[in-house]
Amino acid sequence: MLDQIQITTKARWWVLFALSGSLALAFLDQMNLPVALPTIQTQLKLSTLTLQWLINAYLLTWAVFVLTGGYLADCYGLKKIFCIGILIFGMGSLGSCFAFNGWWFIASRGVQGFGTALMLPAAIGILVSIFPKNEHGKAIGIYSGAASIFLIIGPLMGGVFTQFLSWRWIFLVNAPVVLFSYLVILATLPTIKPQKKKFDFLGFLFFTLGFPCFILALMQGNKWGWGHWSVITLFAFSAVALVIFFVIELKIETPFLDLNLFKSDSFLGSNIIFFVVQFILILPVYWAMFLQRILGYSPLVAGLYVMVAVVPLVIIIPLGGVLSDIRGHRFPVIIGLLFVFASLIWFFIFDKLTANLLVPGMIAFGSGIALVFAPISSCVVGGASAEQRGIASGVLGCVRQSGGTMGMAVISAMLTNLRAHHFFKRLKEEGLSSYSITTNQLDCFYFNTTSICDLSETIVKTLRPIAIDAYFFAFKWIYLLCAALVFFVVFVCWRTIPRKITQNKLD
Repeated sequence: MLDQIQITTKARWWVLFALSGSLALAFLDQMNLPVALPTIQTQLKLSTLTLQWLINAYLLTWAVFVLTGGYLADCYGLKKIFCIGILIFGMGSLGSCFAFNGWWFIASRGVQGFGTALMLPAAIGILVSIFPKNEHGKAIGIYSGAASIFLIIGPLMGGVFTQFLSWRWIFLVNAPVVLFSYLVILATLPTIKPQKKKFDFLGFLFFTLGFPCFILALMQGNKWGWGHWSVITLFAFSAVALVIFFVIELKIETPFLDLNLFKSDSFLGSNIIFFVVQFILILPVYWAMFLQRILGYSPLVAGLYVMVAVVPLVIIIPLGGVLSDIRGHRFPVIIGLLFVFASLIWFFIFDKLTANLLVPGMIAFGSGIALVFAPISSCVVGGASAEQRGIASGVLGCVRQSGGTMGMAVISAMLTNLRAHHFFKRLKEEGLSSYSITTNQLDCFYFNTTSICDLSETIVKTLRPIAIDAYFFAFKWIYLLCAALVFFVVFVCWRTIPRKITQNKLD
């Protein structure tokens, strides 16, 4: 297979536009649905658990099958798997649009997640195959930056559709984008037959059994309890299945996941960096809750503040890609990580953050993250051979999903435990131990109402300042942990990411 697919410059940009549309679809269906959930629950009479699984079904199937999508792209061709994936996504979108009960809706969301898992690894593989190596950063930067616009406007679109039309339009608007992207790729990209591989069914089976159990345990650990038998069983089953998977992959001639990829310092280092970046990317969710629950802002105002961290993604991701083409991958990644590190230290040094103090840190955080994305993606996928670009992109997708899920699990657990520890310690120090407050009731102090959780107005007013102080205490240590992780991957970047980019040589 050619290291670079030869198409005209005009066709190359049409393909980039179509692929950006596919990534925009994945972002949209992750961001605009939560706004509509209360309306969906009322109209379809769904339980809270069903609403949760409308989100989880999409994310879980995406996480579980993204490596499979990359493997299939290498086996059967990037173009073919992308086209199949985006059509499956479109079918899931229509299924969600016309959902009439919870089970139908959850199944349709799962179909959407499976389609996303097929099309996105193939999309990045296509990008690095049609652009020369010294333009990979620019191409991936434009691809990610253009699609990131929908991270910002997704919740707004969801609100507009739900309030003025119907929540079903959230999924119906996917149809023209799906059709456009499919037709462009079909018409402009040549079909190049990949090298034939024997399908590694056992590797696929044990990975597909083990990885979802690991992700599900992380998703549900805080809710079910980390010591609950179901969580322990999921982790144990996952460990056994994944150990068998790795043993199989070491022995088989054509493995589902070629572990030799990780012998490359830049591939291994880039994935470690990307994992940490995804881990800390959960922080903006907590900023939105902090602005509403602690500072008392409306959801709209809180959303506008958080946009301060998201807007740089659109502007700076392409810049990071261009810088990586000019200066090599290492330079923009280290600059970006140092921006993120500085923002986390900024959050750590203030005992009581206000909205105005939050803004400079959020700008630095968003700008730093944006500088990292394109160079890391380019380094991982562009550094792989033409026959392994699908699986390399699939690995990146697995890292994205597992990093974000683990970030949510670890930060939520730290917040719960550190906050409770500091709260009850303060009660004891101030002679207020007579107040009988449970750990579950601690959340009640962060809502701007007094008639909650069977607590009197007097108790809420007396103990709310202590609860808020406990919240700040917990997040100081969360920010310090995240800063330590970022400092560690700065070192990883320096040791593993190459400073210069070498040009492709066509086979």
